[in-house]
Amino acid sequence: MSESSAFVCQKVVALFIRIQRVNWVKIDFLSQLSKKS
Repeated sequence: MSESSAFVCQKVVALFIRIQRVNWVKIDFLSQLSKKS
């Protein structure tokens, strides 16, 4: 595995983790809203 492809993999994983984190925040926010109503 070349250095550049390893770097790209790292970027993709970091991006995926960021997206997942945003999704969890949204889910948590929506569940909080549904509890209140």
